[in-house]
Amino acid sequence: MKKVLIVSLLVSIVVSVFAQDDRSILFRKEILWMPEISTNGYGISYVSMKRRALDSYFYWKINLNEIKHRKEIKGVNPKYPNENQFIYGKVNHAYPLGFRVGYQKKIVIKQNPRAIGIRYYYGAGVEMAILKPAFYQIELIYSQDSSVIITDQFDPEFHNVNNIKERASWFKGADMLKIVPGGSLEAGLIVDFSRRPGRIHGVGLSANIRTFILPVEVLAGEPNRRIYFGFSLSYVWGKYFDYKTPEDSNKKHNGWGVLKKS
Repeated sequence: MKKVLIVSLLVSIVVSVFAQDDRSILFRKEILWMPEISTNGYGISYVSMKRRALDSYFYWKINLNEIKHRKEIKGVNPKYPNENQFIYGKVNHAYPLGFRVGYQKKIVIKQNPRAIGIRYYYGAGVEMAILKPAFYQIELIYSQDSSVIITDQFDPEFHNVNNIKERASWFKGADMLKIVPGGSLEAGLIVDFSRRPGRIHGVGLSANIRTFILPVEVLAGEPNRRIYFGFSLSYVWGKYFDYKTPEDSNKKHNGWGVLKKS
């Protein structure tokens, strides 16, 4: 027990000593891109952060995702094996677009290029689900020798796996978008293992909850939900900038162009 206490104390002292170099930089800005997969879809986020005090950061984030139902399965009509696959019963493509603000806290600071850094974050914001109807190529059979192909939305009373030929173009229905507003909460952890000064490379794990004022229908025959909860795994890619004064930190270092340099 004494050995464990001694080792823990030594680790705490070493971390505290070496952390002074990072904490002495009071003005830092970070830009992150975070593509992710989740338990109910996938997406990408853009994050901008500024240091508030010591190891705490304020961040704002823009995220775009697609909600996928766990029962979505792609397949083809056996009569048309060479046609495009379709998801049986797909009603809407749901794309939540969100804006969030929150705080990050570094709990393990990178001491050198071979070390790792760990931080946690939490935030909240507004969300809107952009719904685009899904369309199919439907075969209507009038007789043994007569049929016609039409483009239509899924109707469980008239459509089945035998008369759906293939999915229609994604752009079909783009003029019929609907927007359902809502809000979101998130909390997560990021591990940074970059070996290049000024760069951030790592992985993130997070939990998020989205809620909308109206049900968001994705798949026919399944309960329409207003609340979506999920876990996400993301790749974290970005860069940071250190400044001597707060005025310098207001310089525009944003987005894709910054990450392509160096």
